[in-house]
Amino acid sequence: MGIINDLLALLPTLQGTRTSQLLLSNLEVGDYMFTLKVTDAANQVSTADIHVYVKPGTLQLSFFNKQN
Repeated sequence: MGIINDLLALLPTLQGTRTSQLLLSNLEVGDYMFTLKVTDAANQVSTADIHVYVKPGTLQLSFFNKQN
């Protein structure tokens, strides 16, 4: 289990996946692409592709939203 736990520790952490505010943490330097999907009470679905760029040595977050 040690190797698996070590690998899991490297994965980004997502909190609030079923709320209106999503928190991403444990991101290494690099770029990431997430597809966000929202379903309302009437089963209408909307998605958005979110690109997150983590730069070295900064606390600034840059992201771009490409609507589907």
